[in-house]
Amino acid sequence: MGIFNISRFKKAGSYFMELLIVVVGVSIAFQLNVWNDERKSAETEKYLLQNFSSENQLNKIEIDTTLLNLNYTIEANPSLISKLKVQDPNMDSVRIIMGRLYTISWPDITSTHLNNYLGHESGTSLLKEEMLVLKTHYISVDELIDVYIQQKQEKYFDYLSDAVDMTDGLRVINKEKLLNVKFRNNLLIIYYYEKSLQATYAKIKVSQDKLMVLIDERLGK
Repeated sequence: MGIFNISRFKKAGSYFMELLIVVVGVSIAFQLNVWNDERKSAETEKYLLQNFSSENQLNKIEIDTTLLNLNYTIEANPSLISKLKVQDPNMDSVRIIMGRLYTISWPDITSTHLNNYLGHESGTSLLKEEMLVLKTHYISVDELIDVYIQQKQEKYFDYLSDAVDMTDGLRVINKEKLLNVKFRNNLLIIYYYEKSLQATYAKIKVSQDKLMVLIDERLGK
C-alpha cells in the first residue's frame, strides 16, 4: 500500500512538472512575442519620427521664406495707405509700394508624415498632443490663405484692373479711383488678413520647434 502511494505521488509530481514546463514555455513565448511586438513598434515609430523630422525641416524653410515675403507686404501696406491720404501723392512712389503688394507667394507645406505618425500612434503623449496642435495650425492657415487670396483678388487686383495698367509697370490710368477712400479701406482689410497669417505662421513655428525637442527626447538624442 505504501509503495502504491509513493508511485501515485511520483506520477502526480511528474504531471505537475510537465504542466509547469508547459506553463513556463507558454509564458516565455508570450513575453517574447510582446517584446518582439514592442521592438517592431519602436522601430516603426523611429522610422515615422525621422520622416516627420525631415518633413518638418522642409516646412520650416518654406514658412521662413513665406514670412520674409509676407513681412515685406505687411510693411508696405500701411505705407501705401499713408501716401494715398495725401491730396496729391507722388505717383511714382505709390507705384513702387503697390509693386511690393503685388507679389504673392505661399509655402508648400506637406503633412504626409505628420498624418502617418498620428495614424500609427494610438496612445496619448505630449508628442502626439503637439502634433495635433501643429495639424490644427496647418488647417487654420490653409483656410486663412483661401480667404486671403479671395480678398486680395477682389479688393486689390480686381479693384485696380481699370485704375492701373498692370502690363506697363502699374502705370496709373485712373488716379481718382486710386485715391478713393474705398481703396484705402480695401487695403486695411487685406492688411488684417496679412497680420492674421503672420500670427498663425508664428504659432506654427513655435509648434514645429517644440516637436523637434520632443522628438529628440523620444529618440534619445
